[in-house]
Amino acid sequence: MTFEDGKKAIARIYSAPNQVVGVGFLVADRYVLTCAHVVNACGVPQDNPIGSTLSLAFPFSTGEQLYTAEVIGHELQGDCGSDYAVLRLDTVLAIPPIDLETFIRTESPVGLQAFGFPKGDQAGRNLIAESRGTIAPGDWEQIEDTKQPGLAVEEGFSGAPVWCPSVSTFVGMIVARDKRREAAKVGFMIPTQKLNKPLKLIQKRTLLDLLEPEQNSLTEQIQIAYEVCRREGTTQSYKAELSARLDDLAGMADGEIEEPMLVQFAACLLNQSGLSDNVRTQLEQWAQRYTQNLNTLRTKLQDQQNQKLNHQSIKSKHPGLLISVKAHESQEKHYTVNAWFIRDFNQYDATTGQGSEALTFQNLRQTPEDENLDPETGIPDRQLPSLFADYLDQVGARVDLQALTIELLLPMVLMNQRIEQQPIPCDFGLPEALVASCRVSLRSQDRLESPRFLGTWAAKWQQLETSLSLQTGPAFVTGSENLKQMQRELKPNEKLGLLLPYPPSADEKELGVLIGTGTPIALWVRKDHPNQAWGHQFCQQILGCLGETCEAQGQSSCCLHQPCSSDNLPGNCRSILLGKLLDRVTTIRREALERDDDLENIAQSLELGHHLAFVWENPKRVPPTSKSPYQHPSSQ
Repeated sequence: MTFEDGKKAIARIYSAPNQVVGVGFLVADRYVLTCAHVVNACGVPQDNPIGSTLSLAFPFSTGEQLYTAEVIGHELQGDCGSDYAVLRLDTVLAIPPIDLETFIRTESPVGLQAFGFPKGDQAGRNLIAESRGTIAPGDWEQIEDTKQPGLAVEEGFSGAPVWCPSVSTFVGMIVARDKRREAAKVGFMIPTQKLNKPLKLIQKRTLLDLLEPEQNSLTEQIQIAYEVCRREGTTQSYKAELSARLDDLAGMADGEIEEPMLVQFAACLLNQSGLSDNVRTQLEQWAQRYTQNLNTLRTKLQDQQNQKLNHQSIKSKHPGLLISVKAHESQEKHYTVNAWFIRDFNQYDATTGQGSEALTFQNLRQTPEDENLDPETGIPDRQLPSLFADYLDQVGARVDLQALTIELLLPMVLMNQRIEQQPIPCDFGLPEALVASCRVSLRSQDRLESPRFLGTWAAKWQQLETSLSLQTGPAFVTGSENLKQMQRELKPNEKLGLLLPYPPSADEKELGVLIGTGTPIALWVRKDHPNQAWGHQFCQQILGCLGETCEAQGQSSCCLHQPCSSDNLPGNCRSILLGKLLDRVTTIRREALERDDDLENIAQSLELGHHLAFVWENPKRVPPTSKSPYQHPSSQ
């Protein structure tokens, strides 16, 4: 690429029609890099510019045609600090992006070139300058034009890529001019090595764009690659969603292999079978942009990957733990508990029990007041966490608990209790809630004991299995104080879930409606909080909806207040796919623990993840001693 070739990737950024405020440049498909202060000059909200949109044009490629771009990254730290913004175009352009290389300083000044739009001049001007060394604190490089006459760095050059003729590559981005010494024609650039943060964001987002449409068909390959790259002894929590996994890897050090962790992740994917030719080609092209030795990297990672595959051939791919809690027949607040370890849910047959293993009590941690406790005659509710700890001890010896899915079958009286949020005793380290280390969903014990509605449940689940790649919003009904209306709305087969942005009533009749309508999914908040409107958080965190002001609620309008239809889904609604709902809930719960881990005062927390109850009821995943809807005549 030459300097003139690179100009094809240069964009004018407009604050208003025909008003150019700076430069941006394409660094990857759909992604433009510029300065944060340029974005601020476009009138975006200063406190939170993320999500704002701008207009820009590529004069050397597509003339005056305007494009829209969304701000997805922004950081401005003041004088001589970070000053970058990342924009995502609303369309893919057939323009070769600019590759930024490390700027190498020498004893003598280094010649540099740039192109910008000084003082809003839409035709633009070329700038020729020389490097003069870093300024404190070392993030910016001083540049200046020593010729008389010559063009100084002026307003309108900010965000321009800087070309170094001696190495024939782009090496940074112009960020500012010296306003105090205009006659000296001094300006500043941020060298490539100081743009690591935005470039890593772009690296992550381009990989997400590539993999997200294919993630349902690449679930196993993505999981293996993620686990290989995480390495043993990683202290960060295990991530369930693709985006969270890429964030996790992007924040990790390179490790023994000196390549970016996201590139290692892509190489691990390429080492596996099951990728379509199109995905494989795109992934190879993506990886080759960030490493010059892709084949060598793949070879180095193959041994680690083989070890992981061999390890997983012994352990479970989709391990689960079914825990059945039933009210004791004679003792109040005592329960009969049974549990089954499922080595692989995909291989489990509830009708025969094949693939399950019943667990027994082995090391129940008893308090002094429970010295004579006999688990066979009932467990008091206060001892349930100790019993769960016993099960985890047994299962943890065989599988990675981070990969374990726990399904708690509870009586109605416990469904709205914080069973999965209570600290679980452990011999080493600090007690943690079940949701901190495992994926957890609730199940209704009463559903299994209501044969009239088993067939309805099975029919809805069959509908759900064909809808896993559809968005959550249209499949859900928002709770209402009018139970009859809520029941009518939940009856159609296409209505698969219930959202309650408030706690169920004391008699929990809302949960009974789930059973009567065969509805397999539900989310609700267990506790009202005077300082928190949970409905808005439901929309943003569960449905992924970013709406405009809702007059009725004083919050953002969203799928809770005006449900999206599949035919007319608002552009600002990014509803989670049904098949990814458990992953999303898991992420919300773990992020809540990272921000507020005071389990003793969890009831007072403002984090939705601490109060979120989640029901996900697969009729194929029932205890082997229970009636399955798939044994029921109406489901045949």
